[in-house]
Amino acid sequence: MLISIIIPAYNVEDYIEECIHSAFAQTHKPIEVICIDNNSTDNTWQKLKQLQETYPSLLIEKELKPGAPAARNKGLALSNGEWIQFLDADDLLLPEKIEHQVHLIKNKPEVCFIAAASRKKHINGQSTTTIPKQDHPFKSLFTTNLGITSSNLWNKTYINQVSGWDESLKSSQEADLMFRLLQINSQVIFDAEPLTIIQERETGQISTKHPQDNWVRYF
Repeated sequence: MLISIIIPAYNVEDYIEECIHSAFAQTHKPIEVICIDNNSTDNTWQKLKQLQETYPSLLIEKELKPGAPAARNKGLALSNGEWIQFLDADDLLLPEKIEHQVHLIKNKPEVCFIAAASRKKHINGQSTTTIPKQDHPFKSLFTTNLGITSSNLWNKTYINQVSGWDESLKSSQEADLMFRLLQINSQVIFDAEPLTIIQERETGQISTKHPQDNWVRYF
């Protein structure tokens, strides 16, 4: 089963190499890795060109419309996989992440997505683990307990049915995507293994800057 790993990249020259390495280190094969540069003003694009020398199969493209949803949709249009691993450029996959989740869907190929745990590495060196709540998927979604973009594994068939990511949203894009997906297929697998690493950054992450505004948009 081909899995497509889609990575939107914006000003991540210090993170993109480790992220790409973690993608190609997956024990599951086959995979394809697609990285979309989204108007970076640092050396991200140059880093991607260098990484192509190490990984000739790495597909890199540019998306001029700003925002990760537009970059993810560009990658989605280029992808060939049956299932999609969206991976933020400052996040990492442990080597067995995709193999573990492919095993979960082998007997349930009709599910919409896997809602999975993740581990966050904080700037102070500590880490916390977030595990999805095994409840009705809509309940878990509205209590923000249904996994996140990089930890989940997504069924491409259903993502295409809902026309992918909403490029107009400034935050809570994954919640919006899951909400639309659950309306056409509420079958979800819950995965308690934290095989995705979220790296906290001092700058460049917008999700926690204005939490009140984000919650308004979320609802």
